[in-house]
Amino acid sequence: MKKHIYRAKSRGQSIPLIAVMLVVLFGFAALAMDVGNAYAEQREVTRATNAAALEGMGTVIQNGTGGDVMRRITASIRSNKIQVPEVGGEPQEGDMTLVVTFLDDAGIPLTKCISACSDAQYNAIRDKISYVKVDLQGQVDTYFARVLGQEQFPVNAVAHAQQGLCTDGLYPIGVDTSLLNTSTFRFNVPDRVYSDDVYRNLSQKRILLRDDSATGGFGLMRWQANANNFNNPTTLVTALSSSGAIKDGFVEAPWPLDAQGNSAVPLAKTDGYPLKPGVLNTNEWVAGAASSLMNNANVLAQIDLHIRNRTLVNLPIYDFVTKTSPDTVYHVQSVGKFLIVGRGVQAGQSYLDLVYLSQGAKCADLSTPVGVADKLTLTGDVSLYPHFAQFSELRDPPIQYIFVLDISGSMTWNFDGYGSINGVSVRCQGPSAVICPAYSPHLNVSERRIAIAYQTMDRFINGIRSKDQARIVTFHGANYQFYDPEHYSNQEALDTYSEVFPNNWSNDQTVLRDAVKTATRQNVSGSGQFIVEGATPSSIGLARALQIYSSSPTRDGSNQLYKRAVVFITDGIANVTRDGQFNLGCESIDCNNGYWESPVVQAKPITAMNTEAANLRALITTDAKGGGDIYAIALGSIGTEALVNVTTNDKLYPANNPTELDRALAAIQTEVINGLCTDGVSRTSPLSTISAGSLPDYTQAWNTAGLVSPEVGVVTLTSTTSGSIYTGKMVWSSSGAIRYTISDLPIGDYTMTYWMVYKADDGVSRRYDWAAPPSPGVLAASSQTVSLRPSTSSFVQEFPIVMDMAPSYDVCAVAP
Repeated sequence: MKKHIYRAKSRGQSIPLIAVMLVVLFGFAALAMDVGNAYAEQREVTRATNAAALEGMGTVIQNGTGGDVMRRITASIRSNKIQVPEVGGEPQEGDMTLVVTFLDDAGIPLTKCISACSDAQYNAIRDKISYVKVDLQGQVDTYFARVLGQEQFPVNAVAHAQQGLCTDGLYPIGVDTSLLNTSTFRFNVPDRVYSDDVYRNLSQKRILLRDDSATGGFGLMRWQANANNFNNPTTLVTALSSSGAIKDGFVEAPWPLDAQGNSAVPLAKTDGYPLKPGVLNTNEWVAGAASSLMNNANVLAQIDLHIRNRTLVNLPIYDFVTKTSPDTVYHVQSVGKFLIVGRGVQAGQSYLDLVYLSQGAKCADLSTPVGVADKLTLTGDVSLYPHFAQFSELRDPPIQYIFVLDISGSMTWNFDGYGSINGVSVRCQGPSAVICPAYSPHLNVSERRIAIAYQTMDRFINGIRSKDQARIVTFHGANYQFYDPEHYSNQEALDTYSEVFPNNWSNDQTVLRDAVKTATRQNVSGSGQFIVEGATPSSIGLARALQIYSSSPTRDGSNQLYKRAVVFITDGIANVTRDGQFNLGCESIDCNNGYWESPVVQAKPITAMNTEAANLRALITTDAKGGGDIYAIALGSIGTEALVNVTTNDKLYPANNPTELDRALAAIQTEVINGLCTDGVSRTSPLSTISAGSLPDYTQAWNTAGLVSPEVGVVTLTSTTSGSIYTGKMVWSSSGAIRYTISDLPIGDYTMTYWMVYKADDGVSRRYDWAAPPSPGVLAASSQTVSLRPSTSSFVQEFPIVMDMAPSYDVCAVAP
């Protein structure tokens, strides 16, 4: 066999092949060792990155500063023998590059920090942080890299840590957020102050179980929405045992949708819900458990154990609850930490005595966010020009009120115009209405217009002062005759179709409340409550008020001149003449307006009403020297067209629902006492901070978006290309500033609309839904255009909003 000889030409010597092979073998061994070292280095970098991400998120949860977060991340990496620069220091040879990115709950970056992060940079986004991303990049000097023609082998690792809810100690008992002040960790209306040998001056409240009638402030939940365990006590006991069972598996409830696939609650459906399936976060729907399980002995025994042990329980806090087939589902807003200090049954309803400690525990977990490409966040400050009612009355006169109240048959319908025929609900007024007989009351007694009038007038009596007086005139009628000028006289009609309560002027609230009951037929013996019927003789009611004032004193015992105010409340078009004759078959304004010429000239019902109103106003302004007036309220769906000549436009109130009637009477009483109203707005500069006392009344009818304190408004973005809608809440902070934030926004152009509610100096919560004029002489707008484009410096775009009211808005009107 021929030997292969390599010759070293420089020395003229021959090297045996075996020697060459030994060199090659040793080279491969070194190469293999070098590759192993490189991958070991990669594993160490990955491990260090994971640990650093958890350390960083843990610092965020502990409310550390931006500097704290970077220092702890850096220290964690260096403790794992990975070279990175000191915080804010210059990189040295061999150092890896550290990049820390903070992301929101949609995985959208908020800001990036390379080696260091300023507190100002961090503080601007700390409340939005849901993820910390740690990115380590560097090079390893290896033989293997040089074999491949490179000097170094790249080593890098990325880890995400999520801020989430701790699974230990989390139990399926949901608490209604409306009972809580989640910023101060106290109940809004506590029952008592709780203190023991560990805790001092905490807030305690007895909360009733939410039952099938949808009353109560806490509800039982279950962690498995797709499991058939709604009535299963074993499942609930397991979830309440030890440190809880949510860590063993969680399945979100579906987002509740209506028949058209839209959100069935006043909350925009989150795109891609649930963003992290199987992990309980905020903005999640959790399935309910049967309220009857609170009667189960094993469930109660587990609750008693927590009471005895004084367990710190983490409980979900829900802001929406709705019924879906077959479950009740709860929308989790946050988690709170509580003590359960008692349980029992009150008036047949189970309760828990809870003590509110703090925000629920949060934990850091390794978790990669659901990425959303090219998504931005829009945020900004909100300021406003505050409007308020300013009154001119300087004197404080005694007042004589006369209510002129319609108690015709339509007053037994509800505000939507529904009555009944033979025990069946039908629509008697409004679109697609049928002709209803004289006696056709709405089936729900409490919703009848006359019943609502009773309630609001009864509340009005609370404002009757000792110097004031009041009486009530009712007008009504049944069995009217068709037009016959010789049949009735004016006085006979007055006596027959109007009544006055009480017999004399009174300021006694008990007497006046009894008068309201009698006038509204609050309890009619043998025929139920609030039973009235007949046509609408409006002119007769106003004529009776005129008669009362004509024979009443104009001054009180101290010789002060009375201010006189007539409150005319009706839900129908006048259809009876002044002498008491029914204009049969006519229910429109046209056929009840004007005059009949034959057989004698006779004013039709609306014209007769306007004539009596003019006579009454003349008497009021003469006797009270311009201090009083007629105030007219149009109930239900009749509109105000038939009443435009009864009073001036600013004294005419539509009341399409019970709330508007209540507000109308309150506004009338305020104006009568205080005088003429003007807008007290100051337009020198907008208000950039508001006090806690200016937060709105959240129970009022405008709150269709389900706002809860400290939320004060809603911002809506509509894509001009796709039509997609995105919403965010305006939120008040304890510093007084108002901000909004909308995340997960694709790049593009949007139409922005908005509204907020502010309680002004006069104590009224009013809605603002226009932007202030951008410059003098430029009209305000009800919407604005916003263009979202990426920026190299930030993933967040600032867009301040300056709120104002629509130019046509009247602060002295009934509805805020």
